[in-house]
Amino acid sequence: MVDAVVSFVVQRLGELLVEQVIFLQGVRDEVQWLRNKLEYMLCFLEDAEEKQDDGDRRIQKWISDIRDVAYDAEDIIDNFIVEVEEGRTPKNMGLKGWFEKYLCICSKQANLVKQATLYDIGTKINSLKNRLEEIQHNQEIFKIGYKGDGREDLARRNDRVNQLRRERSYEDNELVIGFNKDVDLLMSKLVKEDPHRWVVLIVGMGGLGKTTIARKLYNTKSLKEQFDFYAWVSVSKDYSIQDLLQRTIKSFKNHTNKEEFEMLEKMKEEDLESYLRDFLGGHRYLVVFDDVWDVEAWKILRRGLPDNENGSRVIITTRQKVVAEYLNEKTYVHELPFLEEVKSWELFCKKVLPNCSEVDDKNSCIPQHLEGMAREMVRKCHGLPLAIIVLGGVLSRKDPDEWPKVQTHMWRHVREDNIHVQHILALSFNDLPRHLKSCFLYLGLFPEDFEIDADKLYRLWVAEGFIKLDEDSEEIAAEYLKELCDGSLLQVAKKKWRRIISCRIHDLLRDFAIKKSKELNFLQFFDGALVLNSRRLAFHCGFQRFVSLDHSNLRLRTFHRFVLENESAEIAQLAFVCKKLRLLRVLNLWGRPLNPFQGREQNRLTEAIGKLIHLRYFGLNRTLIHDVSVSHRS
Repeated sequence: MVDAVVSFVVQRLGELLVEQVIFLQGVRDEVQWLRNKLEYMLCFLEDAEEKQDDGDRRIQKWISDIRDVAYDAEDIIDNFIVEVEEGRTPKNMGLKGWFEKYLCICSKQANLVKQATLYDIGTKINSLKNRLEEIQHNQEIFKIGYKGDGREDLARRNDRVNQLRRERSYEDNELVIGFNKDVDLLMSKLVKEDPHRWVVLIVGMGGLGKTTIARKLYNTKSLKEQFDFYAWVSVSKDYSIQDLLQRTIKSFKNHTNKEEFEMLEKMKEEDLESYLRDFLGGHRYLVVFDDVWDVEAWKILRRGLPDNENGSRVIITTRQKVVAEYLNEKTYVHELPFLEEVKSWELFCKKVLPNCSEVDDKNSCIPQHLEGMAREMVRKCHGLPLAIIVLGGVLSRKDPDEWPKVQTHMWRHVREDNIHVQHILALSFNDLPRHLKSCFLYLGLFPEDFEIDADKLYRLWVAEGFIKLDEDSEEIAAEYLKELCDGSLLQVAKKKWRRIISCRIHDLLRDFAIKKSKELNFLQFFDGALVLNSRRLAFHCGFQRFVSLDHSNLRLRTFHRFVLENESAEIAQLAFVCKKLRLLRVLNLWGRPLNPFQGREQNRLTEAIGKLIHLRYFGLNRTLIHDVSVSHRS
């Protein structure tokens, strides 16, 4: 994810070199050097971020050092632009400088070049250059960039993920609760009398139960008896084509002797495809490809899977809805829903108290004094089976007196108690392309269960610089949102025709986004204290406390105020904040109305906002401020 941060800063430095030709004279070479060096570091960040998962703190420190330099570079440039635009005269400019500035004795260009020196921008960039030289030296020491080693590490971790998936699918096979109708519907599609090969696609977010349902279908004896051969293959995000074909053949054959094993190991991809096609020729088969991330895997596998026109069936589980669009097969797509509240409660009770046989919405076997608390925790899972199962497992090992502690930090307990949960969340995030990672993490700023307006989200993404502002910005943003929804990282709340109107993020994914963002200093929720190098700040309460603190060293670019509690705010306080946070790109106010104000206060607010020269988004929602006309110079 740090690569997205650095990439954004590199892009900004490039734009500055083009757009701010005049004021950068005198330090242009330094800015160009800084941009080139950060761009060079990008080449190694992907490998470093793969290796840091192994717990090497030196590499973790190396990554955070690059992130800090990138942030500092952005701060230097943005602060200098503010100084120049405001026309502030340094104290040490002297009488001659004063005349040059205000009486125009020298040209504006010469004046700006002099300001570049006086504001020490060159000195500050040179300091960053020294830090980057040290970072590059450490990169060579830690052998970051040797992709061969990185691939081996990735393969080892991927094997572990596949093992976890296989263990999990058997372990939870008995807990197919709330999906009986889905299982029956899918079974009817698999057994219907149609000689053509059909692909049944089960789509849903990680932890929704796709693998569990596929395993339930696959293990149904009456279904298997209708096929000559059957196989189960875990695909996962990172796969080798040769290995995938070998495992498919071995699963169909069920048992391979030593000679067959050695023969398969020596075969090339084309030979394996031909072997699989010949082996299945004329036979009716059932195969499950679990956890498919892209359509390329299917394109290769289908060449080895003949359509014998005798009723063969393929089941694919995936988080990526887009896979269905490119299958080029007779396909039934089943989007797995979240559990209803009654079924969620039933699943939870059976996990907490497995020996309690009579469980329904009225008879839960949960002690009466704990039931209200337990139901509230289950509701927060929003019907996600994996979250409910892990939560039930956590509470089943806790003394009832400890349940309130679990409730206080519920998602942390769920995340840390089960490595499978961490893998599911991390895999979905790591699979995102660079441009979508920032867009996804940004959603952590919104409160729990918040219905996010798509049009406002588009404008926020553009204002943050995640999407370049031009005539196609809205369409690009809409495509980004669709990709996140199709990848099961977001849920569509409202839709009109084919366009998403609003969306939501599941609390478990939101918690993951917040945790990841804190690691990167990407965002912070105000809890009474300030993190000086944080870039984005969201309030759900505590605005009065924030106003009383020292803001002089804050580097905030984004200020979101979601008032969910009965907390008032004064216009004068907002104007004060605007004066202090001079680098803001986004100022978003949502919630309770601001206290009534007089014309003088409105003028102060207007003046303060007008001086936020980096401001790209100013949101007023339910604040009773209807007109803030500002003269904005940026």
